[in-house]
Amino acid sequence: MRFRFQFKSIRSGMLICFLPIILSALFLIYVFSFRYTEKNVLNNSVNCTMQLIEQANHNIDSYLDYMENISYLMSGDKDLLRYLFSERDPIRREELRSSVLERFRLVRETRDDIYNIGAVAGPSNILINDGTQTLNPYAYILHEAWYRDALETSKGMTVLSSSRVQNIIMNEYPWVVTLSSPLRYTGRTKNQGVFFIDLNYKAIEEQCERIDLGTRGYVFILDKKGNILYHPKQQLIYSGLKEEQIKEVLDCGEEYFLSGKGMQQKLYTITESQKTGWTVVGVAYTSELLKNRSQTQLIYTLVTLLLCLVLTAAVTILSRRITKPMILLQESMKRVERGNFEQVDLTRIPDHEIRTLGNAFNMMADEIQKLMAENIREQEEKRRNEMKALLSQINPHFLYNTLDSIVWMAEAGKNREVVHMTMALARLLRRSISSDQELFTIKQETDYVKNYLDIQQMRYKDKLDYEMAIDESIMEKLVIRLVLQPLAENAIYHGIKYKSGRGLIRIEAYPEGRDIILKVTDNGKGMTEEQMKSIFQKHKVNYKRNGVGVYNVQTRLKLYYGREYGLCYESSPSGGTAAIVRIPDMEGGGESEKEHRN
Repeated sequence: MRFRFQFKSIRSGMLICFLPIILSALFLIYVFSFRYTEKNVLNNSVNCTMQLIEQANHNIDSYLDYMENISYLMSGDKDLLRYLFSERDPIRREELRSSVLERFRLVRETRDDIYNIGAVAGPSNILINDGTQTLNPYAYILHEAWYRDALETSKGMTVLSSSRVQNIIMNEYPWVVTLSSPLRYTGRTKNQGVFFIDLNYKAIEEQCERIDLGTRGYVFILDKKGNILYHPKQQLIYSGLKEEQIKEVLDCGEEYFLSGKGMQQKLYTITESQKTGWTVVGVAYTSELLKNRSQTQLIYTLVTLLLCLVLTAAVTILSRRITKPMILLQESMKRVERGNFEQVDLTRIPDHEIRTLGNAFNMMADEIQKLMAENIREQEEKRRNEMKALLSQINPHFLYNTLDSIVWMAEAGKNREVVHMTMALARLLRRSISSDQELFTIKQETDYVKNYLDIQQMRYKDKLDYEMAIDESIMEKLVIRLVLQPLAENAIYHGIKYKSGRGLIRIEAYPEGRDIILKVTDNGKGMTEEQMKSIFQKHKVNYKRNGVGVYNVQTRLKLYYGREYGLCYESSPSGGTAAIVRIPDMEGGGESEKEHRN
């Protein structure tokens, strides 16, 4: 009996066929990448770290150049030289001393990396910092190496000391690097004193900490004599708790060397400053270089991606040759899912079962497209009819009461009031029933509610006042018609009518971000929390009192603008009520306004 292996799908068949190719390619990537990594990681790491160390060395040299400029300017200060070497008048000396110390103080305030700044011209002729600190009587400054070196150097030159403890101030023993330059009064041929700046390690430490050599890597600096000038663990080294490969660094004739084995193997990169003679050393762990910074990792990724692209292209070409008819039909189905009813190109499909299936699919897509178009037309017509039905709910009681008020005023001989109320009612009815427009401009809508409030103000003469605050910038923006009038009507009959004394209704319209706010506020009796919860319930609509009603307004707003827009209320018992309508900012135009004028 023959055994025939059948694939469950064309896709599984392709995967099984091409699986050996994919595995072989991945194996080649693995072998090639790791061999390339082993050969290139050291050189790439040295080049990268060397660039960082050289940059740090350059930054330190630039920093010291800046400090030398300060030293040059201060050592040539005329007030300082006169005070130290020529001025004998006590009053004038005190003035010069104050002037020089003030300059020292300003320099220290602007540079937090300067620990001390001063000038020495003899055992008792010393200026330092702001002059308030007590000098150490046991400090023999004139015997210090930095002082002697500066005194012997040429005018205009500076001397940079090694790391040292400065003890010139009583009870202060900071580790500093001293930058000193000679002082010589005009006309003299020999140096007579020394100007000095004690630098703390702040600036040098910042430059070294900027270099990223991995989580365990670090940078340290040696002076000309091979002494440690800066090390992030300097205290541990001085206390004997940590050792550093200083001898190997000084004896190394190359730019780098390796020390240690395994996970503890370290790469030392070395660069020497031509200006200071300092040696800046970068220490990086080789176990971190490949993981974090190695360029070979980028090459590994590029090669892998390249092979993946080649394999993907090969699989795509072969799979299309095998499944081309099914792919064409599948693409057409996806287009139909997105709403594109473009038919399948049957000329690209061989004459077999798939073409028959494609023909049937084309007929089905045509029928679905017709049904969807018909459904869209029906839904649009339904929406327009719903809007018209909601708009047609005009309050007959309001018309009856208004006409009754006109008759009453006519009988009383109030002809002017009759004319005013009749004109307001005419404008109100013209806007509400004479146009098929769904949208009004804000100006049209506010004019409409103004006519309504004019009528109600004449009816409730001693009971009702109103005011309007409409932002001029939104007058031509669009809003669905008949929104504000039902809210004003609701405010009158449910807020103002039951209030003792005169009531006030305020109509506001203003922009807020990308939206427009329409607001109807009254100072009536307000609502309880229970009333607020039921205000939008359909069975609560009172068509005898408020024909259009709050529910009507909310329904039209949600129907036209969407769920995120609509009407909300803010109220409290005896605190008045605010009806707030939020709509999107829609541009208006003059056509609707012209239509209503005609």
